[in-house]
Formats: sequence, structure tokens, C-alpha cells
Amino acid sequence: KSQVLLQSPSLSPSPRPAQPPAKKGGRPASPAASPSAGASSSAPRLYNGELLAMAEDLGRRMLPAFDTPTRMPYGTVNLRHGVPADETTITSTAGVGTFVLEWGVLAHLTGNQAFADAARDAMRALVGFRSDLGLFGNHIDVGKGAWTHRESGIGGSVDSFFEYMLKGAVLFHSPELMAWFRRAYGAIVLHMKRGDWYVDVSMEDGRVVRPLFSTLQCFWPGLQVLYGDVDAAAATMRQFFTVWRQYGFSPEGYDILKATTVFSQSGYPLRPEIAESLMYLYQATRDDEWLVMGREIVESIQSHARVRCGFATVRNVNTLELANRMESFFLSETTKYLYLLFDVDNFIHKGNFVFSTEAHPFDVSLFSGSPFFAQRPAAKASESVDQQSGAAERPALLQCEPVMPAAPSVLSVHGGLRPLPSDVCFRQADAPQSSTTASKPKRKARKLSDKERKERRLAEEQSRVEDENMEELIKDIE
Repeated sequence: KSQVLLQSPSLSPSPRPAQPPAKKGGRPASPAASPSAGASSSAPRLYNGELLAMAEDLGRRMLPAFDTPTRMPYGTVNLRHGVPADETTITSTAGVGTFVLEWGVLAHLTGNQAFADAARDAMRALVGFRSDLGLFGNHIDVGKGAWTHRESGIGGSVDSFFEYMLKGAVLFHSPELMAWFRRAYGAIVLHMKRGDWYVDVSMEDGRVVRPLFSTLQCFWPGLQVLYGDVDAAAATMRQFFTVWRQYGFSPEGYDILKATTVFSQSGYPLRPEIAESLMYLYQATRDDEWLVMGREIVESIQSHARVRCGFATVRNVNTLELANRMESFFLSETTKYLYLLFDVDNFIHKGNFVFSTEAHPFDVSLFSGSPFFAQRPAAKASESVDQQSGAAERPALLQCEPVMPAAPSVLSVHGGLRPLPSDVCFRQADAPQSSTTASKPKRKARKLSDKERKERRLAEEQSRVEDENMEELIKDIE
């Protein structure tokens, strides 16, 4: 998640032996890659750990970002020269707390515990700065440990922090991470949940700050499934998907009270979070409802976002105007989760995997003996209660097998799955449309005139800056 500055096409990576020795937790060099193994000079050269060596080199270049008084990293590091002299000390919560999976795996494969230590210490420090309500802001000064943005939510700038608490607990069998997530989850439900929506609140007193829904929140139902709270996940997804059905896409920002898009946040860059949660929900429930929603997503993207050279970002869900860009996560995440939603025979569903926040699967069985989070300093008094409760109440997942018995999800589905019903599974262009999409004629994007664009901009600006009584807002939401 940290930004990277490149000053030269050549990063001059540190030298690596042609045949790196196997390290603890790593893979030995392939004998077929060595001439002594009998391979002819014309034979194709087999993989010999080059990507792992490059990953370790990259990790070493990023480690200076963690050299702060709090052990929480800077947001930017120069791969040649380290942290820039004028780098800000303000980092997003997600930027601090989204290293656990990748760096834990890197430590396991290389035997270099420094990567796991850095990720662990950063997350532990961040947890130590939560408010008395158990809430987190979305930006913090990593030099002083002071929150600079005290709004607490589950969307942008904080989402993957919660994601990696739970997924790290699953992948590395960590009671400490599970205890942190249990408390965070309880605080979120208690202070942010309004009906089946989740709103931004003050981390200090729980007061509603913004009654908004954002597309980035759509990862939450999937995380609830992984945690075992399937009924709540289903209710939340149904609520979130009403926004999709209102526009045919999910805008970046949506005013819950006014039921309209937020000024300057009316686009949809083909984000993956909603498809991700649908995949988890279907694996947990086998309910065709989630397949129908997935098909509506595919139909919307195919009908309105497909262009000659790919799939374009929707600049405005109100007009279906497109932008001349396609984000990389559309191919690497959105299409992957949609594919896995409908591909019932995929090996992922029969195995035991945790997905990173970039949709890369990690096999849980490979890390059952990982020392990650094993080396811990003495717990602070403020943390001891959480850790004790986590050890006493943690699910069977952390006691024995990496299985979530309360909610069979993508991580715990083994064996064959029943075939998708032919009238629901998404097919090619001749597939039957769902009742929702079939009853609506396809809208064509219309370019606004200058006058219309100005009027819309003024109206949205007026709506955005309107001075409303906060107490009335809270009452309306509740």
C-alpha cells in the first residue's frame, strides 16, 4: 500500500548468487537448473527462485519506511535513497496496517523475520492508539502517534486494516490478531451501524460525522462471512446492492439520507469489492440470490463499460459517461472474483485459501507452523484484557484446523459443489436476463450540455455545502 518513488529505470538490485541456498521456510533451488543435474545447454532454464529474490530485495528497500519513533511506516519510500527528507509523517490507517499478509509470507519463505517483525510492530502500534470506544481514525502521524483525521469508518483509508486483522489471524493462526479484530468488529457494529448501513462517526464519542455509503465499503459483507456473521453479511449486501440497482453501478459516494450521489463522487472505476463479497456469500449460503446479483454486475459492465480496447471507468453513474481509462484492479480483482463466483469447479473453492487485499490467494495449510507473531513483547495493561479474551473465546479455527465451522466460506468449502441452476448462472449474450434487468430498457449515455452541466454542478455543490442540523441528521438515521 505504500507509495514508491522511482528515480531511475535501473534500481541496481543487490547481487544474488546464481544458486541461492535454501533458507528456513523457503524452497530449495531446483536441481534441474544446474548443469550438474544433467540438463543440456539448449534445455529451457527452469525457475530458480528469482521472483522470491526480487521480492526480498524489494522488501529490504522498503524497510527504512518503518524507522519511525512509533514503528508505523511512512507513506512513501524511495527505493534508491530511502525515505525522502521532506516526506510527511502522516500515513493512512490502511497504509500502516496492510503489511501483515504479504510480509508475513515473505518472512516465512525467506527465513528473514525482519519483515514479519516490521508488519507486526506497525499493526500493534496502531492498535495501541485506538480510542476509548475501540475506534480508529483514518490518518495518523507516525512520528507522534497522534491522529490527524479522527473520522472512523470502514471505507477508504482504513478498510484493508480491518481486513488484514482477520485474514492475518486465519493465515497465521494468531490469537492476538483475532482478539484485535473481535474488539474492532464489536466497536464498528455498536457505533457505526445504522440499520444495515455503516456511517462515518467520530472516533471519540461515536457521533455521526457523514451519513454516506461508499463503494469501498462493499468488502465488509465478505469479511463478515469470513468471520462467521453470515446473516448480518447478507442483510448488509442486500442494502448495499439497492444502490447498484438504482444506477446500474455503485457510485464512489452515496448520500444515504438524500438517496443520491455525492458531489464529485459519482463515478464507478469498476471496483472489485462488491463482486468479492458476493463470492463469499454464495460459497457460504449457496443461495442463488447472490448469483443473480453477480449476473446484474456482469450485464451492466458488458452493456455500458465495454469499449474497443477494454472496459472503461464510469465517470458518472447518472449519465453513464465514460472516462478514457481502465484501472488495473478491474482485470486483477474484479474479473477474478466474478469468475470465481460462477466457476463452481475452481480449485480455490475446494482448498483453504486467504485472499490478499489485491486478490492474491495464500494457501493456509502452508503456514500452519509459521513463527509469525510468535515473538511478542510483554503486553501493555490496556491490551491484556483483549488478548486474554481472545485466547479464551477464539473460534476453533485458531485452536486446531484452519476451518470456519459456523460459516462455510471460500476458505472452508471442500469437495464438489452442486451445479449452478441453468436459469441463474451467467452465460453468454443469449443468457436470460434477470427480472430486474429485463424490466428496464438499457439506458444510453447522454452527453450533458454546458448549461445542464453547470446547473447540475451548482445543485450538487449547494447540496454538499448545505448547513444541516447534525442532531436532526442523527435522529433521521437512527
